[in-house]
Amino acid sequence: MSGLVSKFNYLIVVIVASLLTSCASVDQMHQKLSQSTAPQASSISEMTYTPLKTGVEQSILFGEQTPTFQFPHGKGYYAAYELTETGQPRLVKVKTYLSASYLPSASILVPNLLVLDKDKQQIGKIENYRIESDSNFFSGTTYYADLPLQANAAYLVVYAAPTHSENIYVYSENGTQYALPLAPAGKLNITAGQLQPLDADFSKVTIIDSYQAHDADKSDFFYVESIDGKSIKNSLQRSVELNRGKGFRLDPYIIDRQVPANKQVRLTLAAKTQYGAPIQELFGKVYQVKGEITFIPEKDKKYRVVGELGEGSSSVWLEDEATHQVIDKKIQGSGK
Repeated sequence: MSGLVSKFNYLIVVIVASLLTSCASVDQMHQKLSQSTAPQASSISEMTYTPLKTGVEQSILFGEQTPTFQFPHGKGYYAAYELTETGQPRLVKVKTYLSASYLPSASILVPNLLVLDKDKQQIGKIENYRIESDSNFFSGTTYYADLPLQANAAYLVVYAAPTHSENIYVYSENGTQYALPLAPAGKLNITAGQLQPLDADFSKVTIIDSYQAHDADKSDFFYVESIDGKSIKNSLQRSVELNRGKGFRLDPYIIDRQVPANKQVRLTLAAKTQYGAPIQELFGKVYQVKGEITFIPEKDKKYRVVGELGEGSSSVWLEDEATHQVIDKKIQGSGK
């Protein structure tokens, strides 16, 4: 039996060591980049461009074998693509991934995109954009962005960005927050979307949830439950997930989401009293209300879900964050 235990412990050590060596730190990645002997293009026009077909996802792995270029910020890995269909605007989807599942050691590659015309002249640069996340059982968490390209875009250069305007945070199962350092290497996927009409509008607006704390173990949440009939992540759901194992404590985690501007949208708004532990609902009062609104979000505006929960009457509504104007209507209910 002792021999079996020893072999089992040895196996654990080997697996852990393998995981640690496969997850290089950001400093190690930068060192490998500086020492890279991979081919280096002398100019953007002399880069080798791979065809990027519409709707076909391309995988990119930035690392020691990847070509490099001397960008304004310094040496960096890149991948260059030629769009096989041009002449109309479209979205391009970029997916990226954490370098490690152990969050304290994880980093993330967030690329910039140089947009070139048919003569390989720069007509745009995509940087400092919003990163979304999506999770499923099979592939884990994916981080992505849908980025607009103008009609005369013909070539793309994807490269590692040294900075990003917004910090990227992830949370462990117990709600611990980690800021992800930006990596110069890693895995990406890129997909060119379908061509859109010349007058296509890709602008978006932000809708944020809110809460009202009563005690360390009780808060009222006001949130978007669904968009156009499709259920989405919301702050109540997120807070319940990240507070598991904390006993009666309830730390709110507020999230937001983006919807297209200048296009009618149907939202299901909801409000509910939430306690730190389910058993508290047997003895405490729970107020809730839910309903739908329809409106056309205006470009460059930000909206917030707010409300009031109480004995006899409860309500939830969407408001313009700057002016506090109620959007469409207040949804009212009897409360509990």
